[in-house]
Amino acid sequence: MEEPRPRFTYHKIIDKSKLKSPWRYFVEGSITLAFWAIWVYWLYPVATVLLWILGINIFYQELFSHRGFFELVNILQKAGIIFLVIMIVILGWSYYNYFWFLRRGERRNKKVVICHDEDFARLFNVDAELLKEAKKCSQLEVTLQDKTVIIRCGGSKGR
Repeated sequence: MEEPRPRFTYHKIIDKSKLKSPWRYFVEGSITLAFWAIWVYWLYPVATVLLWILGINIFYQELFSHRGFFELVNILQKAGIIFLVIMIVILGWSYYNYFWFLRRGERRNKKVVICHDEDFARLFNVDAELLKEAKKCSQLEVTLQDKTVIIRCGGSKGR
């Protein structure tokens, strides 16, 4: 008896989006959206039962049948006032710090030197003056000729 050969259970799906027209994309998307909506609509009774079990029904009755809605609005008004007070305090503190450091000298835009140019030039065996000139250029043009490197400023001077 002949041994069974392995079968491919998964077929390759050829998906070439260039071959699809915009109308086909619209139709496929609409069908997908419709089926998702039907699926969610079928789950709606299950979600209702779960929420009822978790006590959402009791919350709704307490809030609206015993005039609890007005108490909720009252609490939200007080919470809004408290939120505004906290926001004013935080903004006031932020502006205080901003003007305090502005008066003492802004620290955000200052560059901290990690390595001096002389140390960098010595580490990579480069002329320190050439490095300073290269830092002034916004664009460098590097040419390799006969094992020598020619560096020229390609753009405007300065940053």
